[in-house]
Amino acid sequence: MKKRIYLLVSLALLLFFGSLDGILAQDNRDFETWSSVEFRYRPTKKWRIGLETQLRLKENSSEIDGYFGELTGGYEIFKGFRAALGVRLISKNDNTGKQQGYENFVRLHADAIYKHKIERLGLNYRLRYQTRDELGVTNENGDFADNTIRLKIGTEYNLRKWKLDPQLSAEIFHQNERNEDEGFDKFRVTFGTEYKFKKWGRLGVFYRYEREINQTNPASTDIIRLQYVYTLKGY
Repeated sequence: MKKRIYLLVSLALLLFFGSLDGILAQDNRDFETWSSVEFRYRPTKKWRIGLETQLRLKENSSEIDGYFGELTGGYEIFKGFRAALGVRLISKNDNTGKQQGYENFVRLHADAIYKHKIERLGLNYRLRYQTRDELGVTNENGDFADNTIRLKIGTEYNLRKWKLDPQLSAEIFHQNERNEDEGFDKFRVTFGTEYKFKKWGRLGVFYRYEREINQTNPASTDIIRLQYVYTLKGY
């Protein structure tokens, strides 16, 4: 019964976004590769600190899209509910138009995260507000902060005697970009799994589908993400 519930939830999400994909117009498509390494430190059961670096490749994974370093901190307010803050320094490769080269950004975010379980099925919800601004460029030169609200819902099923538990998540973005009208502008669906080593952290492999919405010529992206996470506990 539990497996059926998980499969039904997964199928419903995939059918929903699959239907949405069919309704929208013909799009531009790309294949990207994301790879990241993250170190997490938990000084107490309630506090956690994270440091991550990531490299992203675009144009069928033949060109560098950008790379970043991110520092996060979170605190568990009560069981299952956590608040977190983060800052990300981004270097993004702009290889189109007259002015090309790497552009530097700073991005700040605030999260509200809630997790709980139903038998062997884990559910998690994340509401994120983020703002991103280009460094060294003023409003007079056409730079305005990009503000985004993101809602993410994820599931994970703990299979008996099986280390590669399936994970599925869906996320939608509501953005106000460069003083333009607000609205939902893209969504993501992610499926993958992680392998947990006893002493050497976790290695994850994920497939992600991302698509713009409410655009005249929407772009879609297939993404393969490789993720390594090492957690150190201080208690």
